Amino acid sequence: MTVTTYINHGISIVKFWFHKSKEMQAVLYLCLLLSVAVSIGFAQDLVCPMEALAFRAEPNTQSYIYGTLFPGYCFKSLHEEADGSGYHWAKVAFDGQVGWVVKYAFKYVTTNEVTFCTCAKVDSVNLYASHTPDSHVLNVLQPWNCGRKISQATNWILIDFHQQTGWVSAFETRTIYCG
Repeated sequence: MTVTTYINHGISIVKFWFHKSKEMQAVLYLCLLLSVAVSIGFAQDLVCPMEALAFRAEPNTQSYIYGTLFPGYCFKSLHEEADGSGYHWAKVAFDGQVGWVVKYAFKYVTTNEVTFCTCAKVDSVNLYASHTPDSHVLNVLQPWNCGRKISQATNWILIDFHQQTGWVSAFETRTIYCG
């Protein structure tokens, strides 16, 4: 009996033939291949604005502006293209919305280990000592204040904010790539 399995890992397509006598060898080879792929990691191509940039609905300067992407935050680049007027654009996802930013003030980051930041999306977000609203308030995040995300528990996110570790409400924050 012959079973053919294809594995596409973004590097190449590997084809295995499992025969009764070679089954163990093929399984060991597959495990070795996957362990090497996991140890290499998955590189992320991130776009990091160097100044505040308009986050637009379409790749042109006349389209609707969803909001502003600020320096210090990085976003996964989904697609890039040029418009007829000489501008180059990157399509990015931010806070559940897909849009476009002009590419004149970017740095590009390729990293195997992506860091996530949790940012305030309302006027103020309390940083609590514990993941309950009646615990001690350690600090207050203002709009666009962000902390490095450490972990998450249901409706709470544990972050490091200015060398203080505490909990913020998941409903009052957004999590993004950060550089």
